[in-house]
Amino acid sequence: MKRNLALFITIFVFSPLVLMGQEAEWDFPTKPGTQEWAELEDVHERVRACQIPEDILKNLGEQQLFELVKSYPFFLSYPFSNDALRGFRVTMTDFNGYNELLKRPGAVQLILGIYRQEDLKQISGLASSVDKGRFSLTIGAIELMLAEERLINSLSASEAMDLLRIVEEKIQAKKSLKPDFGGFGVATTSYLALSLMRSIPSARGASSFLSEGKFQVFGHRLSMVSDSELEEITQDIRQFVQSSKAQ
Repeated sequence: MKRNLALFITIFVFSPLVLMGQEAEWDFPTKPGTQEWAELEDVHERVRACQIPEDILKNLGEQQLFELVKSYPFFLSYPFSNDALRGFRVTMTDFNGYNELLKRPGAVQLILGIYRQEDLKQISGLASSVDKGRFSLTIGAIELMLAEERLINSLSASEAMDLLRIVEEKIQAKKSLKPDFGGFGVATTSYLALSLMRSIPSARGASSFLSEGKFQVFGHRLSMVSDSELEEITQDIRQFVQSSKAQ
């Protein structure tokens, strides 16, 4: 399992494919695929080796922090957890760059701006299954970032509604691009949509999955949710968004 995870990180994180953005001024001194990385004894040592020095951390801009979060060697390791949501949050909160980014006042608008501009159709033009997988998982990871409670709580109801409309469009785009995104790809987008709906007073009652119990169960079963459940959830989201437009 550890060998598979190391191979996965090397291929997916350090392949040439790059989402829109720019290079950060600081870079990880030790990376997967290098002799230095191989000599580190375990995951804990590798996590420690990836921490940004405090004097540099505080001086990095939000865009630079986002690029470092995206290139963090464990950013795309969440599918290896039985609970992908918990795996993502535990893994990412071990990285000081992620925690610093989420503290920044402009973080949610930065991440939202990048997410809004991503054209999901470009996945069809990627040549290899590795590139397609990395693109899909990166979009999913950004969605899990946006679903962080501290970011959603910083949005007004109208801002949450605007973001929900964008997310619903992404759901429809992913559904049209199966099997490149697949059920798991739609699940992360649906989780973000439900997280937003829970913060919008007018959305109460729009889906049975907004109840605390069902919402929590869905969140912790993202990689195991059935197609029928996912279809029900996406239909609830679509109906609420369409009804809000008519008002």
